[in-house]
Amino acid sequence: MTTRRIAVLIPALAFLWAGTARAEREWYLAVDRFDQGGGWIEEATGGYDDGVPGTPFDGRYWWGVGFDGVRRAYWKFDNNANCVGPEIPSEPRLYIVDTWVPPAHSTEYSPIEVIMGGYDRWLFWDEEIPWNGQSGTNRQWLQRREGNQGDWVEAGLGPQAPDAGSQLEPPCNASGGGKMVWLKRGSVLYVMFNHGFYWEESEVGVSAIRIREVQAPEVGLCDAPVAGGPLDLRCAGNADPLLGVGTDYSDSQDNDKFAQADDKMVNKNEWTLGAEGWVAPCSDKFIYPEPASIFPGLPPSGDFVVQLPSEQVNFKFRYDGLNALKWITGRQTGPFAENRVFILNETAEREFIQKTYQNLYVLSVKQDNSGELVAEAVYTDDSTETFAFKLYHWMNEDGDANSQAVGAGGELRTTDPWINGFDRVRKGSYVGHPDYSYPFEHDAGDHSGAFLMFHQATLNPAKTLKSLRFSVRADERGLGGTINVVAVSLDSSACGNPVFDVVGGGPLGDNPDGAVDQRDFGIFQMCMMATAPPGENFDPIVCGCFDIDANGVIDGNDFWYFENCWTGPAPAVPADPACDDLIEAMGASNAP
Repeated sequence: MTTRRIAVLIPALAFLWAGTARAEREWYLAVDRFDQGGGWIEEATGGYDDGVPGTPFDGRYWWGVGFDGVRRAYWKFDNNANCVGPEIPSEPRLYIVDTWVPPAHSTEYSPIEVIMGGYDRWLFWDEEIPWNGQSGTNRQWLQRREGNQGDWVEAGLGPQAPDAGSQLEPPCNASGGGKMVWLKRGSVLYVMFNHGFYWEESEVGVSAIRIREVQAPEVGLCDAPVAGGPLDLRCAGNADPLLGVGTDYSDSQDNDKFAQADDKMVNKNEWTLGAEGWVAPCSDKFIYPEPASIFPGLPPSGDFVVQLPSEQVNFKFRYDGLNALKWITGRQTGPFAENRVFILNETAEREFIQKTYQNLYVLSVKQDNSGELVAEAVYTDDSTETFAFKLYHWMNEDGDANSQAVGAGGELRTTDPWINGFDRVRKGSYVGHPDYSYPFEHDAGDHSGAFLMFHQATLNPAKTLKSLRFSVRADERGLGGTINVVAVSLDSSACGNPVFDVVGGGPLGDNPDGAVDQRDFGIFQMCMMATAPPGENFDPIVCGCFDIDANGVIDGNDFWYFENCWTGPAPAVPADPACDDLIEAMGASNAP
């Protein structure tokens, strides 16, 4: 299978081997706040100077001397006036910290510490840091060895920062001798002067710090286009809501996707679905231990089969990359705007091969009963078909004929009162205090929910599908909540290419033979006679391929296309696959 490279946001991975971390994106932070204590002395030169007028990096630095229980300097990792760089991710990721060490008044060892949640969020144990820490705390700090250098100096190693060793990222039980720290948008870093080993003459200078991302958002992999079956949404997707399984309970490698304000991931207090067996990273060390892992959940492999009475439909869930199409109603702009249109095959054959298909299948999830999901099929002759599916709450709803609730095992909710939905999980407002709730909550997983909604549409099997367009809109119930399309699949059509080459080949003569001739006309004539107006006997399985204009009958218009594809008996020059396509390409004067 071939792959193509696309831009996606990938959770932070550490270095493949110790000391080989790759860092591409970086941020420069000026001091955001001072706590005075005994005071700071400002110097006009010797600090970091980027040479750019109007930035806060103008060469100044500040220093203090001696033990002081109040004096501190803070840097805030936020997209504000004192932080220059690209947008900062909201979910925890791994970063390397460099500090600018002034050329004077910077003689003392000085750790730089992290407050993950920002000002006034100092915690002895912080559940947002996917590390078990050491000595009873997972607070993070890195050593800063100063030495009057007048240059950037990488902080660390350790003494209280997770060490990845040879792992892809630090396991929960990593030692504290690493050089990376977990940060997110809004985190604060600081230095202080209350270390017991400071003497009256101990000097510490501060200027800018530089934060480097261990694994930048990079080119990711998207599967090659398919000629039927599950499609890969990571090329078109804008969100990553599904939780994948990590390695085990205590050392989960699946990054904590729950974030404060990043709609690409999962917001706090927002319910989501995950693979069976998922547990929160490092949850064995929570003050309130993680409840049971997700059960029943989505298949860890991602392979999911919907069990219909007459057939089985295969889907593929992805747990990496931007694997879903997401709308947030009420948003008028931005990547989650309710008027956004997602296009599969926005570039030719990105998600699927252009050919004939029989059916379109979709899995969606929503938190209320309102609105419609709209799927538009665009064919190579530029004709379109539009399908609207009612959206239903994922709890206690059966749906309707075109929006059917599907639960664990891929079974329809209406099949049996014992069919269970999926366990769902959310991260609450736990902040490390016994009066707060569990950090993660589970519910559902029974006949009340939570269920996916299965949608199905019959495509025109006589036309070549070029692209698919997805959008949402209000119906008589309105439009509210958040909508996610988490999987799409196509059922390959039985039609030939061109559609009129149906018999003459194979041991029994019942397969296409590359020619459109008298044998094929016999089948066409049978369909034409059986579906004469008003077409009550039209059989879409047998004759649907011949119905070029999709009017429910096989008539003179369709015969015009048949003549255009005629080759004579095999062996013959093969019929042009486009002979049953766009009328305008052959001239308007020849159109039926």
